[in-house]
Order: sequence, then structure tokens, then C-alpha cells
Amino acid sequence: MPWHLLRVHRAVRVVASIPLWYSEPSSFKPDPTFAVGVCPNQKGDALAQEQEIKNLRLISHHDLNGYGNIGEGIGIQQLPGGRRVMYLAHESPPKDITTVDVSDPANPRVINQTDLPHPDMRSNSLAVVDNLLLVAYQTARPGMTPAGIGIYDISVPEEPNQIGFFDTSGPGSRGVHCLWCVDGQYAHLSTGAADS
Repeated sequence: MPWHLLRVHRAVRVVASIPLWYSEPSSFKPDPTFAVGVCPNQKGDALAQEQEIKNLRLISHHDLNGYGNIGEGIGIQQLPGGRRVMYLAHESPPKDITTVDVSDPANPRVINQTDLPHPDMRSNSLAVVDNLLLVAYQTARPGMTPAGIGIYDISVPEEPNQIGFFDTSGPGSRGVHCLWCVDGQYAHLSTGAADS
């Protein structure tokens, strides 16, 4: 589907939220039927991992070239021939998106990393649908730019090409915090921009 046919829906308020990790190790009660991908223990020591991850085996690890500050934006693109590419949004500068080839899970490879336009923004959330990548851009203060969603052609994962931008900046908006798109037709946004 051409990106310009994408319909954008905005939500001014978040109705519910579910914590994905805990800041205090003591507040986490391990459940043998539940696996946590981000350890509450910031040190990530072996004991904390053993207590919090059940029935999983670590296959590999990549330090993302020293930029492991990943936000809630993670998406997988499946390409012909079995190739799998993972897109990761960074919750703080200087990096924007990291692209990792995970076709061989034992040997993940960073194939691209992009930088944000300035240090007062982040790309915390993203969605991947076919050859489209949508990225949420949020600024440190209302009224700053760029704030909104970037739309990228990722038919060549090593060279994401921005093909559009939906601007949600304004005096009361920091941009888009979170986005969700699963069908390539509707993008659902959490933003401070007024409805129009």
C-alpha cells in the first residue's frame, strides 16, 4: 500500500498502561510461567537473570555498537529467502534507529544505525508493516520540531529512505510518544497535538 494512503488516528490520552519492567528489584516477584526480557537488576548479573527468566536459553547478545538504550519500539521485517531484520527505536539521543539482521539468531549483525537530528528528541516507538517503517518522534519540550511520525521505505533494510512525515508539533505538543500500525492502513498515535 502506498504510504500516502495511510490514515492517521490520534489519541490524546492513554487509557491504560501496563508496566513492562520494574525500577526496583525488590518489587519484582518472579513467576515461573512468565519471562521478562529486561532485567529489573540494572547490572544484569547472572543471578538476576537466572531468577527472572525461566525456560529460555540465551542464544546471542549484541551491544548495538554501544547504544543499547532501546525504547519500546521493536519490529521485525521478514524478507524473501528467509531473511529477518529487526528495527529498534532508541529512547534517547544520539541514535534514532538501529537495524539488525537477525536471520542467524546466533550471529546478529548491525546493518545500519541512524542519528537523530538534535539531542532534544527521541524515537521511542516504531511499527513495521511489510516494507514500511513508521517511527514516533517526541521532543523534550512542547513546540520543538521535528515532532510527529516519520514514514520510511525499508525495501532495502541497509538504506531506509524517508518518504513522508506527519507533523504533530505545536505549542502544546511534544510530538508522538507511541504509535501502533498493524495493517499498513491505519496508524494510531499517542500525541499532545489537538485533533483536527
